[in-house]
Amino acid sequence: MPRSATDATRFTATGPYAYSKTNASTIQLSQPPPSNETPAQKVIRLRAAAQRAKLGQETTWDRVVERGKVWADRAHRVTALSLVGLTGMYLSCHYLVIEIAVRVTLELIAVPYM
Repeated sequence: MPRSATDATRFTATGPYAYSKTNASTIQLSQPPPSNETPAQKVIRLRAAAQRAKLGQETTWDRVVERGKVWADRAHRVTALSLVGLTGMYLSCHYLVIEIAVRVTLELIAVPYM
């Protein structure tokens, strides 16, 4: 049975979000672009203008959250790498203990070890 477009978008949110900012501002460029500007230079110039426009709307809480994200990311990276490293150390030590136990057991029952 074919579906209509309204069925496909029935549960898609189309209204304003709670976190959306109502006072959308346009980026004010201070000067016209140079005539021989490359696409890469244009991207850099427009990103810098967008960053300057965003700084005016950023609150103290926004800056705290951004710095918290950086530190949480670092803590997560250290934790994950520590767990991986410690697991590797545990498994390698565990393997050595088993290897030694097998050798001792085989020596006790006088079976030649490969």
